[in-house]
Amino acid sequence: MPASELEMLTEFQAMTAKGAPLGSGGVLVLDEDTCIVDVVRNIAEFNEEESCGKCFPCRKGTSHIVRIFDNIIRGLGQEGDIEKLQEIGKTMVAGSLCGLGQLAPNGLNATLRYFRDEYDEHIRDKHCRTGTCRELRGTRREAAAAGPHTGQVAR
Repeated sequence: MPASELEMLTEFQAMTAKGAPLGSGGVLVLDEDTCIVDVVRNIAEFNEEESCGKCFPCRKGTSHIVRIFDNIIRGLGQEGDIEKLQEIGKTMVAGSLCGLGQLAPNGLNATLRYFRDEYDEHIRDKHCRTGTCRELRGTRREAAAAGPHTGQVAR
């Protein structure tokens, strides 16, 4: 959520109405020097690792979300990736058997609602405004040659 929502009540109904349900009750506070795309990618990777794998929507959905994020962060994102992420999220919410699969898309959806421009910069402009996503500092060809995203933050 942006700083403009700082005074909002931290309660389930208020947060849900703004598109950011509390879930487990965890709250991340980030500054403008944090790449929201990288943060959500790391959360997606955590969800992938935590998935028990029993239901198909969660098992495949979390993996596919991470793969799309890896491409976006490496400068290989394409028009339509956001829509794919949203569609996967809808499928996970509707078909997952447990809370992990049902809540995993929430961070993505909330950040798209408030920080869509950062996703668009990564995909369309091949640019990370914070410089966190190292592969986006060069050309698309250089990003492809850099190999898979390591999950490490460049400072």
